[in-house]
Amino acid sequence: METVGDVQGHEVVASVLECLAEVTSRHRGYVVKTIGDEIMSAFESPADALSAAVDMQRALKVHPPMHGVQPKVRIGVHGGPVLVENGDLHGDVVNTAARVVAMAKGDQILTTEDTLLSAGPADLAQRDLGEHPIRGKDAPIRLKEVLWEVDLAGLTTVMPNPVAMIEVTLDLRAGGDTLSFTASHPAPITIGRGEGNTIEVQDAAASRSHASVSVRHGRFYLADHSTNGTFVRPRGEDEIFVHRDEVLLRGKGSIRLGRSLMEADGSVLEYGVRGGLPVPVS
Repeated sequence: METVGDVQGHEVVASVLECLAEVTSRHRGYVVKTIGDEIMSAFESPADALSAAVDMQRALKVHPPMHGVQPKVRIGVHGGPVLVENGDLHGDVVNTAARVVAMAKGDQILTTEDTLLSAGPADLAQRDLGEHPIRGKDAPIRLKEVLWEVDLAGLTTVMPNPVAMIEVTLDLRAGGDTLSFTASHPAPITIGRGEGNTIEVQDAAASRSHASVSVRHGRFYLADHSTNGTFVRPRGEDEIFVHRDEVLLRGKGSIRLGRSLMEADGSVLEYGVRGGLPVPVS
C-alpha cells in the first residue's frame, strides 16, 4: 500500500487472494475466510494441504506483476482436528497454524514435523529448522521448511517452458445473452444506454456511455464514466460503489448501472472471470 497506494495495493491483494482460492479448490480444499491480505484454507488431508502450498508458490512465481509489484506469500501448514462453528474453524490446531504462518517469510512454506509425517510418503524437498517455542504450547514444536523452488528448478531444466497460463475469460450476462471476452485478445467493451455500446442497458439511471471494461496484466477492470456511478458486488461480499474510478472484476458477481443492487428495480448484469492459473505443458 505504501509503494503503490491504497487502490492499486488493494487490486494486487485481491488478485493474489483469487489465485490462492482457485489453487485451494483444485486440491480438495475450501476457503474458510479472508482477513485483509491473508487467506485461511482447509483441506481433506495434510497431503492435500502441502500439495496446495507448493502449487500456490509456483502459481505466484509466474503471476504477472501488477503495478510493478511481484507478489509474495508466506504459508504455514498444520493439521489435526478442529471445531467448526458457523462456517469458521476454531481450536488449538487453528491457533498453531497461525503461529507457524507468523514465523514464515515471503516465498516460504513452513509446516510442523507431525503434519509432514502424517502426510505420508511424499516427494517433497524439505529442511529441518529445529524446535521452536510456540505461544500457547507447553512444549516446543519442530518445524520443517518445504523447499518448493528445488523441484521447480528441476522441472525447468527438463522442460524449456514448464508452465503456461490458462486463458483468462470474462463472461458478461445481460438478460438471456452471455458475451465472453478473452484477456489475450482484448476488444473494446462498453456498457451504457446509448446505441452502439457492446452491452446496451435500458435503464433510466444509466448514462449513454456509462462504463467500460479494459484488460491489464491479464486482469479485467471496470471503469465508470457516468453521472450516477456503478455498483459492483462480488459474490458473497458487500457491494462496491464506483464513480469516475475503476474496480477489479474477480470471481463472480453482479453489476448495476446508476443504482444500488439493494434496490428492487433496474437491470442487473452478471459477470464471471475464469482461468488464469498456471498448468504444466506436456
